[in-house]
Amino acid sequence: MQGGFSAPKSGGVSAAELTKGSGPKRRLEYLDVAKGIGIALVVWAHASGPFSNEIYEFHMPLFFLISGYLHNDGTSLNDFFVRKLKSLYLPFIFWNIASVIVFKALRAYSYSVTQVGNLIVGILATFQKDGVMFGASWFLGALFVISVLFKVAEAAVGQKRGRPLVLLVGFALLGYFGYRISLDWMLSRTLILGAFYAVGYGCRRLRAGSATLGDPRWRRLIYISLFAVSCAFFAVVAPRNSAYMGGNQYTASFPVFVLCALAGSWVVIALSQALCVKSSPLTRLLSWFGRNSMSIVLWQFVAFRVVVVVQVLAAGAPFNGWEWLQAYYPTYSTGGIWWVVYFVVGMLVPIAWVRILGIGWLGRFLRKVHAI
Repeated sequence: MQGGFSAPKSGGVSAAELTKGSGPKRRLEYLDVAKGIGIALVVWAHASGPFSNEIYEFHMPLFFLISGYLHNDGTSLNDFFVRKLKSLYLPFIFWNIASVIVFKALRAYSYSVTQVGNLIVGILATFQKDGVMFGASWFLGALFVISVLFKVAEAAVGQKRGRPLVLLVGFALLGYFGYRISLDWMLSRTLILGAFYAVGYGCRRLRAGSATLGDPRWRRLIYISLFAVSCAFFAVVAPRNSAYMGGNQYTASFPVFVLCALAGSWVVIALSQALCVKSSPLTRLLSWFGRNSMSIVLWQFVAFRVVVVVQVLAAGAPFNGWEWLQAYYPTYSTGGIWWVVYFVVGMLVPIAWVRILGIGWLGRFLRKVHAI
C-alpha cells in the first residue's frame, strides 16, 4: 500500500511504522517482506497463476492483519483521521474520479452524465470505483473505512485493560454479520476484513505483553509448532474450499474461513521473519515490493491493459473502439506463459509508472494533492 518511488503513502500497512527500543528507530523489515510476498500473491491471483483459488482465501486478510498489527493507538483521533485521509482516501478518490472523467470525455465509457455523477458520489463515499482501470483500488477505500472506524471504537472503549478483547469481539461480530448478510457495494467484504484488522491489533498487544515472559526456547518451540500446524491446516483445508470476497461467496463456514485465512497469513509472516534473519537479494527484493505495494495495488490493472493490447493485436482480435477496455477485463488470456507476463508487468510497471508520475511539476502537484 509508499516507498522510494513516491508511491502513495500507506495507511494501516504503513512501511514507516517503527519498532520501539533504546536503539535507533528501525523499520519492521519482516513486515515489508510480508507485504512484498502478499502483493506478489495478489497480482499472481489476478493473473490467474497456479493455486489462485488458495491465494484468494487469505491474501486480503493478510494485509488487514498487518494493518491492524501496525495500528497506531498513540495518536489522537483527529491526527489519525488526517493521516488516513492523506494516505488512503485522497489517492483513492483522485485516481478513480480522474479515470471516470477522462474516459467519459474520450467516450470510452457509455455512462450518461447522471450515471457519471452517481458514480463520483459513490467513489467519494468509498462505495464505488472505476472497476475497469482501478479495480483493485477498493482496498484503499476499505482500509480507510476500517482503520478510522477502529480508531473511533478504540476511543469509545477508552483505556480499559481488556480493550483489545472488546474490540476483537466487536469487530468479529461485525465480520460475522457481513459474512451472513450480503450488503450493497461489497460492504460485507469490508466488515469481514475489519475482523482481521482487529486480530492484528490484538496480536501486537499480546506480543508486547508476553515478550519478556517465559524461556525463549519455549517461545521458539511454540512459534515453530504454530507454523507447522498452520501449514498443515492450510494445506488440508484451502484446496477444499474457495472464497470470493467481492461477491461474499464462501464454501466454508465463517470460523473455518477465518482460521484458514489466519493460517495462510501466519505462514507468510513466519516465512518473512525467517527470510530476514540474514539479508539476501531475495529479501531486499521482497522488501522493495512491500514498500511499493500500494503503487502495485493501485496501478496493476492499468498495467494489465498493456498486455491486453499486445495480446489483442497479436491475435488479430477487433478492438471495437473503446469496448475492448471492458470486454477484456482484467485480462485477455492467461493461458500458457501469459499469466507470467501479466504477473511480471503487474509487479514492475506500476512502480516505474509512479516514479515517472513523481517527476517535475506533475510530481509536485500530485504530491500536493496527496495522489502519490
